Amino acid sequence: MNLLDFQLCPADIDEKTLWRVEAIARSVAKNFKSPGLFAVEMFLDNQGQVLVNETAPRVHNSGHHTIEARACSQFDMLDPHRRVIR
Repeated sequence: MNLLDFQLCPADIDEKTLWRVEAIARSVAKNFKSPGLFAVEMFLDNQGQVLVNETAPRVHNSGHHTIEARACSQFDMLDPHRRVIR
């Protein structure tokens, strides 16, 4: 049923890969030319290649873990973005 069994967050990746992943996520979101919150879901394959799986210009189920696992959830991020959009 395509349900998540396990999630490691933050990802256990080296700093070079982290910078690459962040650059890809920023580039993908920037190319939409739209303000707001974007989910960019990615995978890292066994060869270290970063694969963009899905994007969404909204809160996304990939970020639902932030509700209970982080000090600031993806929903908390909506208010600052709304202030920027106005």
